[in-house]
Amino acid sequence: MRKLLISAFAIVAACIMAGCGAGSVDGNSPRGVAEKSVECLKNKDFKGYVDLMYFPTDGKKAEEIEQTKTMYVSMLQNKYQEATKTQGNIKTYEFVSEEVKDTMATVKMAIAYENKNDTTDIKLKNKEGKWYLDAGK
Repeated sequence: MRKLLISAFAIVAACIMAGCGAGSVDGNSPRGVAEKSVECLKNKDFKGYVDLMYFPTDGKKAEEIEQTKTMYVSMLQNKYQEATKTQGNIKTYEFVSEEVKDTMATVKMAIAYENKNDTTDIKLKNKEGKWYLDAGK
């Protein structure tokens, strides 16, 4: 559960970055999406983070998907607030490594929080030619 929280925290931060731009890194690369997700977390842009996740339609109506996204935003916000009680907010982050295998990727990020430094693995999937955060589905 803690790893999920930390991963979610890192991914949210990367999403914030998506809103701000990823510099020279391709925004549709595993690294670009991972950095965007950590930036989203850093900026507390939970919607931006969730927008980096893939939600299959599976015949669902658009409003059902939006409800699911809203639920994820709320859950992520709560987990973020819980995590910051001990770790503090994200101060800085940097890319460490990227491993891509077929349609799956893992990006390792070093994250400096106010109260500690950590590394986290961000899992991504390629769906329909675009990289998304892996929601574990």
